Amino acid sequence: MTSFLTADEEWKNWSADGYAGKWASYIYIVDYAKKEIVHKLALEQDDAALSLCIYIPVTQSTNYHIFVGVTRNMELTCLTRTCRSASIYSYEISSDCTSLKLLHINPVNGIPTAFCIFYDNLLVGISRELHFF
Repeated sequence: MTSFLTADEEWKNWSADGYAGKWASYIYIVDYAKKEIVHKLALEQDDAALSLCIYIPVTQSTNYHIFVGVTRNMELTCLTRTCRSASIYSYEISSDCTSLKLLHINPVNGIPTAFCIFYDNLLVGISRELHFF
């Protein structure tokens, strides 16, 4: 993966070097007790992580998952949001909560902007529709 992402040491300025309209997204696992980042996952260049939900199954309390709504080549204007493609990434959180394992990438036909757990299932707001997974 060729990455054009940069960040200064103090985390004040993030940029996609020289590329106006490009996106840079990371998913962090943070240990708040120690005040440190224990895992950092960079998404592909120009992928934008727009929404995230932690899923804790009722039946298995040790098997946590994260769902992330991701778009590729998203363009924002005053009235619209468009993208080349959109997906829902599902990750499994390790038992010690220090790493993520990609389980599945599910392409969707719109921008996934909201997640909600509903009776042990996942509700996803995609564009102007509500999808039940």
